[in-house]
Amino acid sequence: PQRIPLIGVASIILLGAWGLGQLVTRLIRVPLAPFTAERTVFAAGLGISFVTLLTLGGGLMGMLSQGLCYAVLIFTAIAGVASALQETKQKTGSLGSLKLALPEAITVDTLFRVGCCLLMSPFVLSMFLGSMLPSTDYDVLEYHFGGPKEYYLQGYISFLPHNVYTSFPFLTEMVTLLSMTLKGDWFTGAQAGKLVLMSFALFTALGI
Repeated sequence: PQRIPLIGVASIILLGAWGLGQLVTRLIRVPLAPFTAERTVFAAGLGISFVTLLTLGGGLMGMLSQGLCYAVLIFTAIAGVASALQETKQKTGSLGSLKLALPEAITVDTLFRVGCCLLMSPFVLSMFLGSMLPSTDYDVLEYHFGGPKEYYLQGYISFLPHNVYTSFPFLTEMVTLLSMTLKGDWFTGAQAGKLVLMSFALFTALGI
């Protein structure tokens, strides 16, 4: 139960990023249906990149507030879903293609896919739960968490002469900073950020 708030924060970030990615992929006319695996991977990748860029810009301007971050992510999530549904309706004439249907016959291919999912599930579950545990590695604490923590505590992003790890552009660290802002706490927010970063592995597997 202690992990439920962390899952909630990570879900808001991923849904908001996916929604923003759906809008961008539609804008640049990616020739893929909105809810396919390929479009989901591209939308998530682009969306997370844009969300981290927005976090960096907001941090540099001192505009990283909890309410604003929630508002932007919820708006992009809703707009992305609405856009994806509208695009699906335009391409198919209806939303019937979104309905999940059981296969008419169980084939060897179906059994193989189910078997692969069952084999993967223990590893994915361990990654999912393990990503929300407090970290002990020096690299994580001093590099991936140290800079975002200082940015969060001072309320904006600026040059930190005493921390060499913050002297170059971040990407994943902006996910951590955003999670801290949404959670309202740097310690538990960092754990929620790790869950978002763990999802990169799932998107990579989905892309493959």
